[in-house]
Amino acid sequence: MKSLIWGALLALAATAVWAGTLTAAAQTENRELDGRTLEGSWTVQVTQLNCETGAPLGSPFLSLLTFAKGETLVETTSNPMFFPAVRGPGHGVWSYSGDHSFKAVSVAFITLEGALVKTQTISQTIEMREGPNTFKTTKASVVFVPVAGGPTITGCATAVGKRIEYAGDGIMLQVADWLLLGSMIPPFACSTMHKSWKRTAVKLLRADCRL
Repeated sequence: MKSLIWGALLALAATAVWAGTLTAAAQTENRELDGRTLEGSWTVQVTQLNCETGAPLGSPFLSLLTFAKGETLVETTSNPMFFPAVRGPGHGVWSYSGDHSFKAVSVAFITLEGALVKTQTISQTIEMREGPNTFKTTKASVVFVPVAGGPTITGCATAVGKRIEYAGDGIMLQVADWLLLGSMIPPFACSTMHKSWKRTAVKLLRADCRL
């Protein structure tokens, strides 16, 4: 009788261990899958903020970010504030923080007349709570450091990202119409577009092209 009881207890213990192992493995797999959702290329609308009041500064601008497998990133921006200086692409790293949140840090060189004058470091918190094709940067801090010494300059921002995907027939990369990029396509450019590109430009970018 005792041997039967011990046997049953051992079987229950083994089942509990097996179930626990499966649960841990499933949690690890889910975390890895969640951590990979940021991978890909994104069109990002950035809003600069007053760090003290949170009020927007100037008009939003567009950036492009690519989060690569291996947790590296490359980004570039259309921010007009750098003119006449030239800002190179930013390079950095990203990581999954859990609960659909990510951390990312990137560094870019700023040159003037061919000489390096500043570095720009961007640290941001990214959340993906509305699906796999959009994200929000809830907090971004920007630090400019002069290479010749002197005071640093800091800034703050938020952003909204939209995943870049191939449009239906693969004729061009899809950027969301919420970015209202049509105004960035001059009318003369429409005449040089293939008809299929025109259709996509009108549909996705709201360009003023005659089909």
